[in-house]
Amino acid sequence: ASLAADLKSVVADPSFEFTPGEGKRLAGDEVLAVFLRHLVQDARDEGYTVSHVALAAPAWYDAAQRKVATDAVERRDDVALVGVTEECLAAAVPYSLRLPDLNPRQALVFDLGHAALGVGVVRCASGDIEVLGQVAERELGSAAWDELLAREAARKFKEAHGVDLFEDEGARLDLMLRAEDAKVALSARAQCTLVAQGGGQTLKIGFTRRGFEEAAKPLVARSLELARKARDAGGIQSWDEIDALILTGGGCKTPSIRRALKKEVGRDPERGTGMEEGVALGALYWGIGERHRRG
Repeated sequence: ASLAADLKSVVADPSFEFTPGEGKRLAGDEVLAVFLRHLVQDARDEGYTVSHVALAAPAWYDAAQRKVATDAVERRDDVALVGVTEECLAAAVPYSLRLPDLNPRQALVFDLGHAALGVGVVRCASGDIEVLGQVAERELGSAAWDELLAREAARKFKEAHGVDLFEDEGARLDLMLRAEDAKVALSARAQCTLVAQGGGQTLKIGFTRRGFEEAAKPLVARSLELARKARDAGGIQSWDEIDALILTGGGCKTPSIRRALKKEVGRDPERGTGMEEGVALGALYWGIGERHRRG
């Protein structure tokens, strides 16, 4: 279940073990290696030449977790590791490249991924980027928003059929995936229907964006508090000192998050690179630059 839902957490868990069958057992770095193999092969099947891999590490990864990720790449003999870049820094690279001059700018990077929320303050000046401070919270990843929908669906399902979907791992994972789809739908529409299944039973459950946003208010409040902690960690006295708001991670597509951050920081989010591509592009660009700087 962890493998399907959250690869970053799999890599970060030293006790993780996946048994695909036939007596095989895979640790976190081996699971990542399998994912990388398929990713590289898919790109090559599309006609692309893949020779290097760039990694971006979330703020909550320590040295041991970074090593798990790098080991998964370095065990391959057909690709080379470009480097490992802080996700916060990587997300700021596309913004930095769009600046019209080399004058200093400070940006807040708000990275709401599935596994965690990471927030950092970066300084862009003279073509360089420096992370002034960053914080992270594992319990505030976008999966927390999914769980709001999943638990409400599970409650209604139990009322209707007497079955607790969270007691069966397969049913729970299926429900979490459906809840994530419902969250995405509510980012685009005012309402949606989630179809829950388990114990041979099915139930259609309606959700509205308004109700979802009301239930998620505590999560949004905690996210804004983490943003303030990142601001303080970066030595920033007030939001007036922040020149840009950079949003990354699929969770930032949630309208209530964007509205709350705009109100808090007093700036519209930067436009340009997609929320799910910015970190990857930044890690590759910055990693290549670091290799050249090291000679």
